[in-house]
Amino acid sequence: MGCHDYLKKPFHLKELSLRVDRVKIAQETPRVHLRLCKNYSYDQEHSTLLFNQEPQILTKRQSQIIDLLSRNRGRIVDFEQFQSYVWSEQIVDNATIRTEINRLKKNLKEDFIINVRGMGYMIDKP
Repeated sequence: MGCHDYLKKPFHLKELSLRVDRVKIAQETPRVHLRLCKNYSYDQEHSTLLFNQEPQILTKRQSQIIDLLSRNRGRIVDFEQFQSYVWSEQIVDNATIRTEINRLKKNLKEDFIINVRGMGYMIDKP
């Protein structure tokens, strides 16, 4: 019927705002193939991380993390954005988010995810 997301009551206005922004970004951002670094690229249309044009196997959360970071290349993605986009219905702490991102980074052959201390993570524009 066209539903993009939903919230359970009670919810915080900040969470509502982040989810509305996420839907706006999804509708405005054209699906493209993005170069993330020398050998990695991300196919937004198929939600696939590629290393030298070969698809990489990622968990659902890792794919969502890459998707969020690639849509915000050059901008810092804070922990609230990760919680809203990746763990939409679950309440997780920053340590859980850091752990999942570190697992992802260990699986990568090149480190293109930048930790911005105390703020979040980002992928710099190549």
